[in-house]
Amino acid sequence: MKLYVVDTETFSLNSPIVLIQYQLIDTKGSNQDDSEIVLHDVWGSTIQETLDLIASFCDVGCIFFNAVFDHYHLQRLYNTLDELGKVVGYDAHPENHIEQYAQLEMQARDGLCLKPRHCLDLFLYARRGPYQSLSMNRNNVVIKRIPTVLISSLQKRLDEIIDIDAVYFARRKVYKEHNWDVEACDDPTFSDLTLRFKPSIALKVLAQHILGIDSTLARDDVFPSQFPLDLGYAPCAVTLCPDGPEVNWRCKIPSASGYKKGHAWPGIANSHIAHWRFHKLARQYAQDDITYTRDLFYHFRDEEGSTLQIDDDDSTLAAQVGSARWRGFAIDIDGIKSLRNREVLESMQAPKAPSRVWDYISPYLSAPEQQVLNGSTKATVLEALADGKEPCMECLGTAKIELQGDDARDYKAKQETHAVVRAVSNITDEPYVSTESLVANMDDADSFATFLNEQSYLPNTIEVPCPACKGTGNTGEPHPAAKYAQDCLDARQAAKKVEMWDKLLLAKRFHASFKIIGTFTSRMAGADKLNPQGIEHSKESRSQFPLSFGDLVLAGGDFMSFEVSIIDAVSNDENL
Repeated sequence: MKLYVVDTETFSLNSPIVLIQYQLIDTKGSNQDDSEIVLHDVWGSTIQETLDLIASFCDVGCIFFNAVFDHYHLQRLYNTLDELGKVVGYDAHPENHIEQYAQLEMQARDGLCLKPRHCLDLFLYARRGPYQSLSMNRNNVVIKRIPTVLISSLQKRLDEIIDIDAVYFARRKVYKEHNWDVEACDDPTFSDLTLRFKPSIALKVLAQHILGIDSTLARDDVFPSQFPLDLGYAPCAVTLCPDGPEVNWRCKIPSASGYKKGHAWPGIANSHIAHWRFHKLARQYAQDDITYTRDLFYHFRDEEGSTLQIDDDDSTLAAQVGSARWRGFAIDIDGIKSLRNREVLESMQAPKAPSRVWDYISPYLSAPEQQVLNGSTKATVLEALADGKEPCMECLGTAKIELQGDDARDYKAKQETHAVVRAVSNITDEPYVSTESLVANMDDADSFATFLNEQSYLPNTIEVPCPACKGTGNTGEPHPAAKYAQDCLDARQAAKKVEMWDKLLLAKRFHASFKIIGTFTSRMAGADKLNPQGIEHSKESRSQFPLSFGDLVLAGGDFMSFEVSIIDAVSNDENL
């Protein structure tokens, strides 16, 4: 069987393809029998040439490294070029019609659905099988409280006796002499050693690790210096910049610090096209991607115990998830606007910023509580306060009080008396029996006296359950700060909902993005800053997602419904 090894370079992660690289190989042969690697200039070729190439990929079949990404972009490119061809002619070159291309992307979402005849995703094969350990996050390993004078010796010794492959630290941004980091403790005479894993399952990292390639071209050395702004949940340039050419595609997008300013992809397209057309190292980088993907295929195919299979379920699903993402799913725009406006009002009922939340709740906290919380207003703190009870002032919420002197010795003596008498009398069912009644039930009173006389020590101080709160530490009434903590939680939750609704209103569709193997249990996971599986599980919220357009019927296939959670949302079946 012959298949295309296919890879793409894009303007940015969520912007269109600028270069397609591919090679036709014989999956039963070796790399000696393969054809030449081809770099296809999308914007310098005619529309028809690129459409024919993508159609050939689907007719023959493809080997990808991350099919969700590459097939999504091939689907997007094919549909938009087809729309552009209808307007400017199929013999036109897209680089002469960049702005028209961008304007047509929105309607191009309703084009044909592409499905490769055969598909194999080597990224998913590595992720679920022999190299799963590189693809999932690992907790840090910490050795605590080591004498500081010994820390350097132990750090070196651990590196000597525990050989950990460098691939498990491939995502480190700076070189470290030692794998173990020294962490200071509160007591300067002691320190901790921490091992932080930073594994990578990127193509070039695997090529070095598996194929033994000494060095690869670094992304930062060959990519253009300027990248466009983009959003995974709103992929079309006109959604980011409605005025487009009038403002040279200048726009801004939300960021952690507020807003990030720049250009949508049409504003920098010409520089990227020229870069990938003429920059020798960049073109070598693109060609290497095909070489590494091809050679990884041969390695995985030929290794002992290989389970590599073309058209496995994950690979087939990956391609169609990419197609479904580009098409998007229908949403109720008017319903979402109504919900959003209500959540905006809810989000304004209490502060949300950490410092303001602390000012809001701290007057209702005791001095010890303020000292312990130390200004923290993270969700777990607010949830504990919202569910908390008013602390008992007798024990200050500790659930215990301290007895001293005769009170302590008397309490301890009664404890021992009860223990002995219960043992002798075999009284175990009653929750509480007085000392006098227990002694009266003893067969041999001398054994009781003997027991007490044998006690060599009764303490002068002892901690006992607080009688005022019966050892609970609280009065049973809500904590004074409970209402205010809940107000802040509700306001923050409402603000998050507003953020989600704004994302959907911007895109005007639900572009669901998934990682095919997103967890250790091989379940899919949401991606691109809008998690389809994290939408509030309420009828009101889920009813804003009809998913199907017009008279189309929503089928229950896995790649269209995105697992049972979405079917649950659509059907509103309480028994599901």
